[in-house]
Amino acid sequence: MDLRSLRALIAEREDAEELCRGADRINDLTDQEAAVFALLHTAPSNEEIARDLHISERTVKFHIANLRKKLGEVSRLQLCLLAALTQLTDHPEHTDH
Repeated sequence: MDLRSLRALIAEREDAEELCRGADRINDLTDQEAAVFALLHTAPSNEEIARDLHISERTVKFHIANLRKKLGEVSRLQLCLLAALTQLTDHPEHTDH
């Protein structure tokens, strides 16, 4: 992931400082946390994530709680936004630019 690009996308948000701290910690996620995080870019339900990863909803909730904590006590909405911005920086061909 290009952290510089991600930080630039976040910079103008009111909660930019929180999100940048979270972005700095993305590489510290476990494989399972990273898999859940990657799916959050479309703001799916826990049930949808569980189905996609073939895990229980309880396990999804566990990983989301860990993600929120590891990425700086961010909200679920902020997690989804961070995942979407990460997706954009990882796959720039999906932008309108």
